[in-house]
Amino acid sequence: MDSDEIPAPPHADADNNTNGSLSVMSNSDISIGRNNRGDGSGIGYEVKSNPGYNKTTTFFYPGDCNINRNNKGGIAAYMFYTFGNSKGGEDLGIVFQNGFWQPVVYGTWTGWATGSTRLAVGDKLYFKIWIDGSGNINFQGIDGDNFNNILFQGNYPTKGQLPASGSGVTINRQITYAAKEENRYSPSGYYLNNARFDQTYLYNNYGYAPFNNSNTDSTHRGKFGATWASVNRVTIHSNTHWDSETVSIDMQ
Repeated sequence: MDSDEIPAPPHADADNNTNGSLSVMSNSDISIGRNNRGDGSGIGYEVKSNPGYNKTTTFFYPGDCNINRNNKGGIAAYMFYTFGNSKGGEDLGIVFQNGFWQPVVYGTWTGWATGSTRLAVGDKLYFKIWIDGSGNINFQGIDGDNFNNILFQGNYPTKGQLPASGSGVTINRQITYAAKEENRYSPSGYYLNNARFDQTYLYNNYGYAPFNNSNTDSTHRGKFGATWASVNRVTIHSNTHWDSETVSIDMQ
């Protein structure tokens, strides 16, 4: 699909402390760093790290989804990460299009690209995304029950603009429904059900820890909406602060 025909994942406006405690998350949690009354390109759920990280890992399970236009564009569902700093950002994850989930990268250093791997709803999968010593972003999707089975992978140069150390780099995890302006209406009949990230970790040269209260941005944690789609369209089913979540988006 041409990148002009599909909306990009929604972005917010633009201490390596890895100590923190887990707590049960409430469905009332809203990402206060978002303008939930604004006309951003999408709605969903996010957890954004503080600056200073160069790698993330997670188990993930693609949700049941009908946000699909069969190459007509205009709408999309995503489960993805953004690696970014003041020089740019790169989205890496999966997108639902043409009736199935598939790998996707999109951003400052790659433009738009998708992979041919077909991922099924509920598959147990594992993401590993990291900045290597050359400043390239590496992206792997792995069978969650067999780490020797790499399903897709890529290596993307960033022209040295993402430092290998992760200094100044934030990592933002999202589950989203994105829509171009002409397709921003509710109810629309679309849904993304039970999209799940589980046991997500942050890494840097000093160690690693689950996403938690201490290593994430308190203004970018939780669900977000827009004027064309209320934050109430996003349901958090089960969560911990802030390393795991199961989320649905219901536009019906």
